[in-house]
Amino acid sequence: MVRRTLVKIILHLLFWMGWVLFFHKILVLEVIPNIEIYGDSGNRVLDEVGSTSADPLPLLIVGAFFKAMASYLILYGIVRRHFQKNKVSFILIGVGVLGVAFFVESLVAKIIIDHSNSYESIHLDIWNNSNMMQYLILTILLISYLVIEQLILLDRKYLQMEKEKLKSELSFLKYQLNPHLLFNTLNNLFSMSQASGADEVSDGILKLSGIMRYMLYENKESQIPLTKEIDFLKQYADLQLLRVTDERKIKVDFTIEGDTSRAMIPAFVLAPFLENAFKHGVDTTKYSEIDVFLKVLDDKIQFEVRNKIFRNQKKLRSNEGGIGIVNLKKRLKILFPNAHELNQYELDDHYISKLTLHTKT
Repeated sequence: MVRRTLVKIILHLLFWMGWVLFFHKILVLEVIPNIEIYGDSGNRVLDEVGSTSADPLPLLIVGAFFKAMASYLILYGIVRRHFQKNKVSFILIGVGVLGVAFFVESLVAKIIIDHSNSYESIHLDIWNNSNMMQYLILTILLISYLVIEQLILLDRKYLQMEKEKLKSELSFLKYQLNPHLLFNTLNNLFSMSQASGADEVSDGILKLSGIMRYMLYENKESQIPLTKEIDFLKQYADLQLLRVTDERKIKVDFTIEGDTSRAMIPAFVLAPFLENAFKHGVDTTKYSEIDVFLKVLDDKIQFEVRNKIFRNQKKLRSNEGGIGIVNLKKRLKILFPNAHELNQYELDDHYISKLTLHTKT
């Protein structure tokens, strides 16, 4: 780390040394020797400026100092606070910093020239014209640097997303360790329960088999029809109701609006909210209710799950932490970067989870 920082400092020093030497060569070899001064009558006056001993090197060194301070203030002071959030404010502040640096540098150059016997008054005009060109070149370099930096950051972000996606796929493959054996076992249990007349067990096994079929076979694509996710939610709710001896004590209501036939979403984006509601919002000894709202619009999908809060379960809810929701938040950041809103809060003895997915960005 120290070595990398040292190399970076050396490279920056070499850049500014090259900057000074480059413009020193231009001024000494190209600009000053070719100065032509004309009198009031329009006749050319003998030019002695080019033959004086004036050396622009001190002005270039001072100028490089001001340019370096302005550049680093923009790159490492302003960018970190404004560039990612508000590009307009960054541009205005950046232009302001460069303008202040140019103004102060011009004042310092005037003081140096006025108090030095090596310079003529014409050198101030030469310097100001040259300095304007230097700031124009510096502005172009700063813009190029920032654009390249943003492209590199986007590339790294894309690689990180691919890495997370691969990690997720590997985890899912581990989770699927010999799933077909379990699936076939469920089919055998279903046949056995039907033969023995255990209709409720058969119904439960059938619903569980449908859920597993969805998990194992119908979600391999990055996007699936929303209708399949809705069917999964309903099957999951029916399966959960089997553990309640009196179904009148729990109510699960689905309200769906909009055209769901053409909407596409990643698999298992909505399921964790319903799972969380059954996990923390159902008391087998009291009346419980879970309301699921889904609305499909042209450019977004709105999803809401609302369940009752049982105060004796609050401690349990806070201790368990909801690993499904935590994992979902990570997935949403990868699948919908800056294109989703998730809000979870309590209101009037109800726990509410709201998710908005912007499908057109």
